[in-house]
Amino acid sequence: MPIANVQEEGDWIKVYDENSKKIAQMSSSGVELLGIASDFFVTEMGGWIKTFDQNCKKIAQMSSANITVISAAGQTFTTKEGSWTKTYDKNCKKISQRWGCPYRLTLLELLGRTAHLQYGTAKMHTLFD
Repeated sequence: MPIANVQEEGDWIKVYDENSKKIAQMSSSGVELLGIASDFFVTEMGGWIKTFDQNCKKIAQMSSANITVISAAGQTFTTKEGSWTKTYDKNCKKISQRWGCPYRLTLLELLGRTAHLQYGTAKMHTLFD
C-alpha cells in the first residue's frame, strides 16, 4: 500500500494512505522525520538513519555520521556525504553515487524548471541547457 503522507503530530509520527486514513503511528520522541518515499519513510534517531514501512516497522538502518539526507522519492532516498551524492534503497543499500554538488537539481527546481512539449515529446529545459 503506498504512503500518501507522513506527519509529525504532537508526540507522534502518523502515516496516512491515499484516502487520508491513518495507517499507523509511532512515537516521535528523539526522531527526526527526513523524507517520505512511495512505500517507506526515512528518519534519523540516535546517530542512525532508519527506514520504516507504512506500518511503522523498521526496515533497515545505517550510521548517520557525516551524512545528510537531502531527499526521498519513489523507491529511494538521496544523501550528501562529503562531496558525494549517494542514492540508497529502502534497505539502506547503496544504488549509485556521483561526485559533485548534490544541490544542483534542487536549486534548479527552486529557480523554476520549465517543461515544454516539443515534437510530441516532453523535454525538460533548465538554466544549463
